[in-house]
Amino acid sequence: MQVTDGTEVNIQGFHTHMETLKSIVDTLALSPFYDFLFDEEKQTATLRYEIHVKKKNGNRGVVEIIAILELKDGKILRCNELTRSLQSDDEFNTIGKINIKK
Repeated sequence: MQVTDGTEVNIQGFHTHMETLKSIVDTLALSPFYDFLFDEEKQTATLRYEIHVKKKNGNRGVVEIIAILELKDGKILRCNELTRSLQSDDEFNTIGKINIKK
């Protein structure tokens, strides 16, 4: 399960999100992790990083992501993400949860 900016999706919703991104994004580049914290007792990892996006329409943007991953036996059980566009306009505000069903 994944929750991004309050929107919850199951594995099918995640696949739809990925297909939607493929249809509108030309390239994505992941920054190094600026922050990485691991809680061994809770088996959670907290990450902060940026995604540099170039859309197929030529527009570019940067999105900051803070993600908390719940792990079990080396697998991700749940991902909670907060995303924030670093652009002054709204074009990249929903890139983390955009989901267009076909």
